[in-house]
Amino acid sequence: MPTMSDLLGPQAPSYPRGYIDGLILSNNGSDSDHDIDVSVGAARDGADTRNMSLTSSITKQIDAAWAVGTAAGGLDTGSVTTDTWYHVWLISNGATVDALFSTSATSPTMPGGYSYKRRIGSVLTDGSSNIIQFVQFNDTFLRKAGAVADVSAASQGTTAVLRTLSVPLGIKTVPLFIEQLFKSAANVVGVYTSPDCDDVAAASPNSMSYQMVAGGWSPTGIINGMLIWTNTSSQIRVRCDTASSTLYIYTYGWVDPRGKDA
Repeated sequence: MPTMSDLLGPQAPSYPRGYIDGLILSNNGSDSDHDIDVSVGAARDGADTRNMSLTSSITKQIDAAWAVGTAAGGLDTGSVTTDTWYHVWLISNGATVDALFSTSATSPTMPGGYSYKRRIGSVLTDGSSNIIQFVQFNDTFLRKAGAVADVSAASQGTTAVLRTLSVPLGIKTVPLFIEQLFKSAANVVGVYTSPDCDDVAAASPNSMSYQMVAGGWSPTGIINGMLIWTNTSSQIRVRCDTASSTLYIYTYGWVDPRGKDA
């Protein structure tokens, strides 16, 4: 007697938990300020219950309410606002795979009938509610116009300070930045850590950046790339071994695991 499996035919295997391939985001060529293209790709939903495969690229509009299909609205609720991080979600109702924007990094407002979701990236609006231009390579996102000045502090001292960077809010990312740390006629040691790690004193063995000034004011300092995880408030921790040091941080992108650690 044939089994139920025989009657249904071969079943597609489940993707591994956290799986994602493709689903690359980009500013749309016709309306780069408001529309995002999502390339073909596949992912396991965030609850590890269903495969989701986007077989044709799709374009979603951040300035219109969500509607099914390409070249249609993509916002889950409300209206697009200025200077706000929006997370891009791949969603499915079991038959149709689509995408939407939400300010929530964990619980987007889902369209009726859609219960499967996976966060696949994030975009930022500017002061005019336009999406900031970016490029994506795998899990790396780069600001197309270059680095933004996030920190300009003439009083960075020996007490740890949380510094907020221009990286997605509500998730943990690896910010991509360059820093400039110096002090007039003094050697300065700076330590940069994730807020999830212990706060350690700034000293050469703990340092991720070291600046030595032979004398006078140094206009350049040392500029280094850092590899540090943020907290969900887009922050890293910074402290120095001497008071009244000057610190600049310029952020040019971030690395986002896109739910691989869900």
